[in-house]
Amino acid sequence: MKNNNYDSNSKLNDLMNELKVMSQNVTVDSVEETAFAQIINDYQCNSDIDYTIAAMEDALYKNRLTISFLKKKISQLIDNQLGELAYETASIALQLNPLDRELLFLKVKACRITEGYAEALTILDSIKKHATQSEVLEILNEEASIYKLMNNAENTFICLSRVLKLDPKNEAALKEIWWSIEVSKNYKESLKLHSEIIDKNPYSPRAWYNYGHAYYYLNKYEQAIKAFEYAYIIDEKFELAYRYCAEVCSIIGQHEKALKCYYDYMEHFTPDGDSLKNLGVCYEKTGNLLKARKYYLLARNLEPMDDEVYYFLGNTYLTEQQWKLAANYFERAISLQDRNEDYYIALASAYDKCNEQHKADLFYRRATEIGPEIPTPWVKYAEYFISHNKLGDAMEVLIEAEEYTAGAELYYCKAAIQFMQAEKFIAMEDLGEALQIDYEMRNKLFEYIPSLKDDRDIKAIIKYYEFG
Repeated sequence: MKNNNYDSNSKLNDLMNELKVMSQNVTVDSVEETAFAQIINDYQCNSDIDYTIAAMEDALYKNRLTISFLKKKISQLIDNQLGELAYETASIALQLNPLDRELLFLKVKACRITEGYAEALTILDSIKKHATQSEVLEILNEEASIYKLMNNAENTFICLSRVLKLDPKNEAALKEIWWSIEVSKNYKESLKLHSEIIDKNPYSPRAWYNYGHAYYYLNKYEQAIKAFEYAYIIDEKFELAYRYCAEVCSIIGQHEKALKCYYDYMEHFTPDGDSLKNLGVCYEKTGNLLKARKYYLLARNLEPMDDEVYYFLGNTYLTEQQWKLAANYFERAISLQDRNEDYYIALASAYDKCNEQHKADLFYRRATEIGPEIPTPWVKYAEYFISHNKLGDAMEVLIEAEEYTAGAELYYCKAAIQFMQAEKFIAMEDLGEALQIDYEMRNKLFEYIPSLKDDRDIKAIIKYYEFG
């Protein structure tokens, strides 16, 4: 064994010296397990793995340590994230008892800590052949956790699906599986899996919650709402189910129902800034600006550094045509987050209404600089010039935009400008491009020039592109 220069006053040093003497003295048959316990406990401070392993191996072969003691120590090492020492200790113990399943599982957990994922999966595969059902569940859960660490969502989903088919009430698997579904996008498979789980375990709130998420990502919003409702009806303390139910209601315009979800939620939980902010959004969507502001202000009181809440407050004043107040809130939002093009567009709009065109121009331009790859800032900038009958400036903005981005909304706006300039032939070409890219946005043209709805040529080209 190699010599170590530990502090002479250290208890660990005394134990090491005692171990050396005992190991060299053949008349001594046993070493106190407490000494080894202290050595392993202090390993992290001294990190002398070679000496610790050598001492342990020597004592094990001389029957000075028992396998049961080592199992306890390996578990403790794993709990303390000492993966290397846990791995070496498990390897030593397995030399004497290579088929001990508990030791094999412990070695797998040690491999997980040391990122020896391939070896861990190989060990688990060898155990599977003669595993009991309870062991199969443990193996599958271990495999799932390893695949997750490897960012292999597909195999994580497969493992946890097998767990849930064997044990539909397995809460840990129900909680863990959602990451793999979201990353792998196995929404249809998830829908089928959770339908089977609910058939066997109809009162599982987590299964209904996952079921709702699958519907949500498949854009089946009504079914998602029902699933989330079942989740929080079964478990009235299921916070996320209330939140997602309200969110989906808002997405499909059922703002009154979303409000009810939030109020049901607040019967059981103290609202945070996000939930108060979302309540404000619901009230704003229903046209109740006073209540919207009330909840935005409550949210601000809880989260004074939340830039979005100031933006929302500004929008309420913009709707009420209180341009100066709106501008003040937008500026506050920008002071907290100066890389959001929507904030600059809103601020530019407010200054435009205040007849401060220099500032409006400046902030529209800033929006395009922050998000040049996004069509919206360019279109809003062009619309600003259109509103002031500066059609040449508007067209220049859209031509510049083509250097950075593309999109149907750019072509609809260009077509509108050309119709306004009586350049019908060129306008029809751009309209054709717009319709080809996104036919569903066709009414955008009529927002600019409502009278074009009755134009025979416009009707004809729209009809032409109707079926692609």
